[in-house]
Amino acid sequence: MDEENRIHPANSQERSLFHIWQKNKNDTGINLAFAFRAENLDAARFQAAINKIIARHEGLRSFFFEKDGIVFKKVLPHLQIEIKKLQSDDLRKFIRPFNLEEAPLFRIASRGNILCLDFCHAITDGLSMALFFSELNEFYSGKEVFYSPSPAKIEDTCEVQKNTLFWTNQFKNPFTPLSLPYDKKIPQEHGGEGSSIVQGLGKRLTKKVQQICRKLSVTPFVFYFSAFIRFLAQISASSDVITTTNFS
Repeated sequence: MDEENRIHPANSQERSLFHIWQKNKNDTGINLAFAFRAENLDAARFQAAINKIIARHEGLRSFFFEKDGIVFKKVLPHLQIEIKKLQSDDLRKFIRPFNLEEAPLFRIASRGNILCLDFCHAITDGLSMALFFSELNEFYSGKEVFYSPSPAKIEDTCEVQKNTLFWTNQFKNPFTPLSLPYDKKIPQEHGGEGSSIVQGLGKRLTKKVQQICRKLSVTPFVFYFSAFIRFLAQISASSDVITTTNFS
């Protein structure tokens, strides 16, 4: 593939965010913003660390465009940024809409000892940002980082997404709804009426859950979601429970 012209079809999440942006290009609802206080920051070393991460991850060098009704992602072969100085004390002015048809789809700036980062959700998510900050800490600290020189490429993911035949065959038959006991009759049409029931686990049980998550190297969300699936299996007396959740 021509390294100067690497273009791939956008995945479903990227397409959704691109169309959301098309409908309201002045919205910041798809921004992921962060602000930190950094003491004795070495600006040159910080910028070098950022550019090392950009060189490693194709998503940070990507932007989107639409052709014949199809949304594509294009990966630039090279991209470097300069950490800019904020011109205002109002950090809210730093967060502004992105143009998804132009790279980079993130910005980083500083003012005094305050660091501000603003990312477009189309190129990253919460889990990816955890990796970003982990690598940033290691590169900035000058540690020997034994990462592979080139992580998984976007076309690898595209190839996996093309292989949908297996799952299509797995779920070609209609689903059998779970037989669950309800304390109230469910209306035929969904409405906005109702209330929420909030029940905390308590400090002791929450601490135990956090310990299990650290031991298993999973997030609390994965733990609770797995517990929820197990709960559905028990009350429905079903060995196979299929649930869905939103991931970006």
